[in-house]
Amino acid sequence: MNRLFIIIIFILSLTLLLFACKDDIDIDDTTNNTQYSVSLYIEDDLKTISLTENILGINKTGGDLEMVVLNSFANAYRETAPQKAYFTALDRYGSLDITKIQVNSTDVEWQESSNGTAIKIGTPIIKNADEFAITITGTYQVPFSNLKFGLNEGVLNFTEVLPTLAVYQNDAWRIDNYSRIGDPYYAEIADYDVDITALNDLTIAYSGDLISNTSAENRTTHKIQAKSIRSFGFSASENFHKTIAYTSSEITLYYYSIGDDITDKFVSNALNALNTFSDLIEKYPYQSYSIVENNIYYGSVSCSNLAFIKASKDDAYKAHAIIKETIHQWFGLIVESDSIKSPWLDESLTAFLIDYYYFKTVDAKEFLTRRSNVKKEYEEYENNSTNTNFLITKTVYQFNFIYDFNKILHGKGSMLYDDLFYTAGSGAFDRIIRDYYLSNKFSIATLDSLSIAIRKTGNSDSAFIKGLDA
Repeated sequence: MNRLFIIIIFILSLTLLLFACKDDIDIDDTTNNTQYSVSLYIEDDLKTISLTENILGINKTGGDLEMVVLNSFANAYRETAPQKAYFTALDRYGSLDITKIQVNSTDVEWQESSNGTAIKIGTPIIKNADEFAITITGTYQVPFSNLKFGLNEGVLNFTEVLPTLAVYQNDAWRIDNYSRIGDPYYAEIADYDVDITALNDLTIAYSGDLISNTSAENRTTHKIQAKSIRSFGFSASENFHKTIAYTSSEITLYYYSIGDDITDKFVSNALNALNTFSDLIEKYPYQSYSIVENNIYYGSVSCSNLAFIKASKDDAYKAHAIIKETIHQWFGLIVESDSIKSPWLDESLTAFLIDYYYFKTVDAKEFLTRRSNVKKEYEEYENNSTNTNFLITKTVYQFNFIYDFNKILHGKGSMLYDDLFYTAGSGAFDRIIRDYYLSNKFSIATLDSLSIAIRKTGNSDSAFIKGLDA
């Protein structure tokens, strides 16, 4: 009996150890991450940015490669772009004009994809599991826009335009059309070392951590490092007021506003959101998080470690947006889903968790009121809409308007989690969300990933899946 007891204890201990190892993924363990070393030189007028980029990757496709594909949405800002990033004509259009590409120190030819969103690079044969190095030089022409890439009223936004390795799926590189609806950026976790050289007066908010500043004459080079992130971006302006809103041994929260001092309650919202979801899911794994009030058209946008909030919005909107984009740091950026083909997977969960935040920080009454309002507003939308397709599982391309995208994914989609919450109970629901995160962090999740997390708590996923097709 004693021997059997010892064997059982050993097996249980080993099982716990294996699970602990899986959950404890260190962002500093970047062995398999693609490495990006980037140098950006911003001209004085902010209209032109010189690029030198070195990419160190590993062929993880399972076969030999004769072509590598990089994604960049910079050319979606051209006047002639097949899929345009902008809604109306611009006073100045944008692009990335590449002058040279080398693979393993050898000059190679390249061509732009027909949809303008990808760069196809012919390469010497790259054997499976071999490393390869790509060097790109070129120049960005910055458009006049307040979108994800552009210059408007002295604010320069730079997101989704660095050339990054396309995702390799089903024996092919993913080349996706641009979409002004949702988030068309789809990439794997990577490491970034970025040098940004700009005028001394330019204040820059960025993904990652500042390693050093080096000044010469009227310019400063900001050396930035970001490990295990999904997307790198920055926003820059001479008019930004930067505040270290909070700092501890674990994290520093930066808040950037245009001209004026920040409002304490926005800092509180950000800190409360970080603490709440660190407790619910897992501790925020990075050392910094920056929130920028700028002129972003969309109202709010997130990159890794960085959130843009539209400065002209009212306080209630800003508070909501800060919570939303903070949640996206966990779901959408650390745990990614296919944001083009399955945008509902992180959008609907995030929408529910915004209200769940109030369940955790205020009380059940506030949570129930908010969820009731979501249901009422969605029912009104569906009853009065000329739209006839309310399917949650549509791709971003199947939505005609941002309004429909928001109502269906943030409304109807989030209501799936109401049913799951009431069926499973709050304790089991918390375990579902945590397990879904821990099992898929720093990787790309699918519906199967979520179903597994639901079933692990002893709950059925059949009602959830059925609701997707309703």
